[in-house]
Amino acid sequence: MIFACWGLAGTGKSTVGLTFPEPIWIADFDLRLGNKEEGGALVRFPNLQYEAIKYPLPLQLLSDQVTGVRELWQRFLQDYVAVLEDKKLYNKIPFATIMIDTATKMRRAANEMTLQVKQEAQIARGVTPEHELFRERLLEIEYGEPNTKLQSIIQAPVQYGKNLVLIHHADDEYKKQLVTDKAGNQKIESVATGNKVMDGFKRTTEAADIVMKIYKEEVVEVVNGSKKTRKVFRGIVTKSGLHAQLEDMMFDDPSYEQIMAALKMLRGE
Repeated sequence: MIFACWGLAGTGKSTVGLTFPEPIWIADFDLRLGNKEEGGALVRFPNLQYEAIKYPLPLQLLSDQVTGVRELWQRFLQDYVAVLEDKKLYNKIPFATIMIDTATKMRRAANEMTLQVKQEAQIARGVTPEHELFRERLLEIEYGEPNTKLQSIIQAPVQYGKNLVLIHHADDEYKKQLVTDKAGNQKIESVATGNKVMDGFKRTTEAADIVMKIYKEEVVEVVNGSKKTRKVFRGIVTKSGLHAQLEDMMFDDPSYEQIMAALKMLRGE
C-alpha cells in the first residue's frame, strides 16, 4: 500500500505511519521523530521493530551555493535501494514498510540536489557564487528532473511488495484570482484561500492508494457527572484507490489496522 498523510505539526502523522507492518525502515528527513529514548512518536511504540536513518539537510546560511545535498541524496538513494532489494535487513528480516518522514523535506532535498548539480557545472566553467549569473534557484521547466526521481521513489516499493508511508507537512492553499491594486489596475495574482493543503510532490495524490488528512480535535465527555476535555487525533480519507466508499471515512486515532478493517468490511470479507 502507498499511504500518504498530511496535517499540521503535532497531529499524530508519524504515529499513524508507525502502526504499519513491521519491521519499518524510516528515512528521517525532518529530524523530529526522535527515538525511544528522546521521545517523539517512537516513544509510543516501545517494542517496535524499526531502523531510523537521519538525513539532515545542510544549512545554507553564508552563501547561495548549495553544498552537501547531492551527497546526502546519493546516500539516501543507496540506502533506499538496499532496503527495497532486501540487502539491508532488520535482524535478518526484510523490511515490510518504508516510511519517509517527511516527504515534504525529501522533495526539498531532490530540488536542492538538482540545483547543486547545476551550480557545480557553472563553477566548473568559472562562474563563481559571487557572479551575477550564478544560479540561485531552479527554473520552472527544470523541476521535471527532480519530479521524475520522486515519482520513481514513490512507485518503486509496490514492485518490491513493500508498504510506503509518506508523511507530509501542511501548507497554505493559493489560487489565482483577479485582483485590483490601489491604482485601479487589475491583474492575476496567487491569493491565499485560508485553507490548508498537502505540501509535497503534486503527483503524490495520483500515485497513493490512500491519502489521509490528519488533525487534532478536543472532545468534551461527561465522566461521573463532570465534563472533561480530551484531545483526539482524527484522520479523514480524502482519496482512496482501494475502495470508493472509503473516501470521506473518518477514523479516531487512525492506524493501519483500522484502515484494513474498514476495507475488509466494505469488501464483505
